[in-house]
Amino acid sequence: MPLIRILLFIIGIILILVFSSIHLHNRLVEFNERCLNSLSQIGIQQQSRWDALTQLAKAVKRFSEHEYDTLLKLIETRSPQRPNSAEEINADGRHFDQALGQIFAVAEQYPELKSHELFKQAMRALESYEENVRFSRMAYNDTVTRYNRAVRQFPSRLVAKRLGFQARGYLETAENVKSMPDLQF
Repeated sequence: MPLIRILLFIIGIILILVFSSIHLHNRLVEFNERCLNSLSQIGIQQQSRWDALTQLAKAVKRFSEHEYDTLLKLIETRSPQRPNSAEEINADGRHFDQALGQIFAVAEQYPELKSHELFKQAMRALESYEENVRFSRMAYNDTVTRYNRAVRQFPSRLVAKRLGFQARGYLETAENVKSMPDLQF
């Protein structure tokens, strides 16, 4: 009789460990999927932002064909695929800032460009997309915080390590960009 109790106790402990591991695994998968979804959302917002930048380049075309060609080449060099990591998003942001800087430089050379209606509309759209990207980046970092906490805390750390779940990187804010860029002229 005592042997059966000991055996049932051991089986009960094993079942608790198995079900706990399954629960922790499912929780880690859920957090990982949320991180991937957040990356995808950022990619969508970034694509919209690049589309608005292309519209700005088209407004530039009316004033300088050479500047338009230069801007279009810069825009076309960006990677059209969805981001898979925080590093890719950060790189896209740096590339975007470079292109936007060139458009601002052209707008300074052609003051009448600033008052052109297509340029104004594209700037308003770009401002809206910048705000969306900023909020999407915040949502991603919040999601990564939850995921990383689950990956690093005990006991889920044991399951995460064994199944290959690793902490994810955060999206960084460049030192020179601590707030939304001023898109007004």
